[in-house]
Amino acid sequence: MFLLCTLSIHGFSLFSPTIIATIYPKSTVVSKQLRTVPPYIVGAAANLIFPYLSWRTGRRAAILACIIPLSVIGYAIFIATDNPTARYAACFLNTAGVFPSGTFYTAWTSANSAPDATKATALAVVVSIGNVGGLSYLPSDAPNYRTGNLINCIGLAVQRKRTHASSACNQCRQRKVRCDAEEPVCHRCTLGGLECSYGKKMDGRKTLNSKRYVASLEDRIKVLEAELAEARKTSPSSIASPLPGLRDEAAVEEPLGAGIVSIGPDGDLRYVGATSSFFRTVSATSSMPVMLPIAPEVASAPSSPPQLPHFSHPPAIPSKPPSFPNTSLLSYLGPPILPVSLSPLLHDHIIRLAFDFQISFGYVVDEALFRRAMRENPAQRTYDYSPFLHLVLLATGCRFLDDPPEHICSDPLDPSTRGDIFASAAGALILDEGRHPKLSTIRGLLALSSFMVGRSNDRLAWMYQGLAVFISQDFGLHLKCDQQINELGTMGPVLDTARRTTFWTCSIVDTWWSAYLCRASTVLREEIDQPLPVVPEDVILDAAATTPFVKTAFSAHAQLAVIGAQVISQLYVRRTSAAERQRDLIRLDRELEAWWSEIPSVLCVDPSKADALIFTHLITLNNLAYTFQILLHRPFVVRVGQTEASATSIAKCELAANNIVSLLRVQQERFGAGKAPVILRNSAFAAGTILLLLSVGLDILPSVSTDTETAELLRRASANVDLQFVLGFLREFAMTWEMGGKSADALQALVDEFGVLST
Repeated sequence: MFLLCTLSIHGFSLFSPTIIATIYPKSTVVSKQLRTVPPYIVGAAANLIFPYLSWRTGRRAAILACIIPLSVIGYAIFIATDNPTARYAACFLNTAGVFPSGTFYTAWTSANSAPDATKATALAVVVSIGNVGGLSYLPSDAPNYRTGNLINCIGLAVQRKRTHASSACNQCRQRKVRCDAEEPVCHRCTLGGLECSYGKKMDGRKTLNSKRYVASLEDRIKVLEAELAEARKTSPSSIASPLPGLRDEAAVEEPLGAGIVSIGPDGDLRYVGATSSFFRTVSATSSMPVMLPIAPEVASAPSSPPQLPHFSHPPAIPSKPPSFPNTSLLSYLGPPILPVSLSPLLHDHIIRLAFDFQISFGYVVDEALFRRAMRENPAQRTYDYSPFLHLVLLATGCRFLDDPPEHICSDPLDPSTRGDIFASAAGALILDEGRHPKLSTIRGLLALSSFMVGRSNDRLAWMYQGLAVFISQDFGLHLKCDQQINELGTMGPVLDTARRTTFWTCSIVDTWWSAYLCRASTVLREEIDQPLPVVPEDVILDAAATTPFVKTAFSAHAQLAVIGAQVISQLYVRRTSAAERQRDLIRLDRELEAWWSEIPSVLCVDPSKADALIFTHLITLNNLAYTFQILLHRPFVVRVGQTEASATSIAKCELAANNIVSLLRVQQERFGAGKAPVILRNSAFAAGTILLLLSVGLDILPSVSTDTETAELLRRASANVDLQFVLGFLREFAMTWEMGGKSADALQALVDEFGVLST
């Protein structure tokens, strides 16, 4: 078929100048050639229109059946008349039919050839054989070329759609050869003298590219879904739930491994998976476990507990949660809640320091809810308060005291041990907390892990953080569980908010650890369906809070933690190819840019504005984003740039390092280097590594840098000044958190190794 189309195209290229010369014998050669252009324009338009119609309708042969007759009529006119005008008009019919048909045949060849090597060979063979068609127009047949035109007319007229038999005879089917399905005897059986018979088994092939056929299937699916939904409403018990204790909706929407959220006989929140033995002991009289209707702020057992699901085996450690005797209003200021007594003023000051400079960053606990629960009953354990969490916050706040009293130091003669007495008391409660953990247990463990890493006790800190993550998994905090939580009634929204904030705090701290130790995330990120925290607009605009914009920053921080976890995993932990890492670089860089463009303007700290609202947790949030930018691009920074990507990474690392230094200067001027969250150490050290490379003369591609030699020397000197500032900042930071001193020593060792002169 393509051969015949090529015959027509060659014929037109040879025959059309003859027709034009007959009509316009006195025209120049150039004029005659220009008059051959209009038929080509018509052919080009047809070559666009007919394939488009074929694509829209999903049909090929039907379109060919419409356009081939145009060429047949055109060649019939060529043969039947010698009138030049009629022949010129026939040229338009010819191009309108031949040009698009050639496109159809080559597309058919490509679509039915695989793999790529076969496809390339088939296309080359088809085109090569087709070009032989030009030989039918011989010079001796000029000027009418009746032989070539006759061959074209007959060849196009005999073209027909290739048919597929809907059923083949039994002989051809057994031999697996093509059958023309002629009855009573097919052509192959006639030639072979075989007995030809047909069975009932059909070929089974069906055209699925019809849009009407696909639309009918979609309509049928909608009808079936509507019937199923109606059946479930009218007879909910007729469709059995695959797992006991699950609602019908959960059986449809959740995976097979979905479980249930329950509150046990002791008032403990727990997530039970489908394969757990606890899952099988859920009350058979209810579609979900009975929820203990405790008050959202008090987790102690009621005097007359309601009927609860019975567990066939006792807990491993039959112990009650840690309890304290009846306390007065201010009993949280001393024993038995605290290991030492504190004055109300000192106690409030320490808690204030903890929230201002550590706890607010990451929204470890809500300050208002914590203080309210502490005042109402300092012995209770709620979502946002417990004696354990209370001790951890006191230990954290003591680190920010400039002149600590001796009795809050584990060694009265060593101020560097301030707060350790509260941390030790909190550590003694961990075993009891682990027997009956609550959301406040997770919050306390996360805060205690940050305290320990600041005190350079990395392994103990890693253990506490791991405990927090695994308890969050035990609670199923990474899952929404909306339908089950809504069964709790009025306390449902409170629990849902507490679960969501606790999980994303856990995710944030986990990302800090991943960046600090360059380890894979311990949070089950591929299973997360807990939505990101959303901050109402009125909260974003409210700057009158004790520590403003904490919830707003928490929402942005949770999104940033997701990106940061991917940076560590994709570039530092996983073993991937260079091409995959390059793709991850581009994707994550775009996500970071999108994060900057989407966060509220109140969260962006501008060091140039002296009267701007600036808080430590906002400085740290901005610095953390710049830190992830450095960690993302630093693997692509090379000593001698050879690619455009490396030059871009160098520029972005330099910009991020300069921004971090600017914000560290603001932190030092406004609050002091020691009044900062533990995680700020990561930003200072990351910026220091880039400044070190810049100060020793990191090569920049000529296409990127146009600096003169003098400007480059000034640039190196500026980087060296900033590097020395970072070293000084870390050493001052070490007065509060010892880990800053170790980071300063590590950075100083690199400075000495590279031979950077101090200023």
